[in-house]
Amino acid sequence: MLELLSSLCHRSKRFADAAAVAREFLSKHGGHERASEMRYALGVAFARSSRHGDAQKVCEGLARDARAVAALERPDRLHYELAWCLRKSGDAKRADASFARVLTCSKDVELLGEARLHLGVARLEALSQGPKGSQDK
Repeated sequence: MLELLSSLCHRSKRFADAAAVAREFLSKHGGHERASEMRYALGVAFARSSRHGDAQKVCEGLARDARAVAALERPDRLHYELAWCLRKSGDAKRADASFARVLTCSKDVELLGEARLHLGVARLEALSQGPKGSQDK
């Protein structure tokens, strides 16, 4: 029931409520087979609430837990969400690595396109800056 309520909160853009429901689920049912999905939902709720540091912490913790990642229906979405958290925190290098991870694990054409787009933009930005130390002073 809590998982359904979390989903409804996400769909109605009530992200603070979604986070609260996810936390309640995890505190009561942390060992449940759907706990990984609720950890992901908690990270997304934080991200959509502009709580990027909290979202990054949740997503990184989940991404480090191989068993939890294997339990996700769509681990590619976790890596995409983590990439955005890292980008928002200013960690472009790790964000790009996470976007690249999406390319290795996703079959979702739209998500693949988004990841490629962000990697391409990052590459163009790097090329426009030129080699370090070569910019005019």
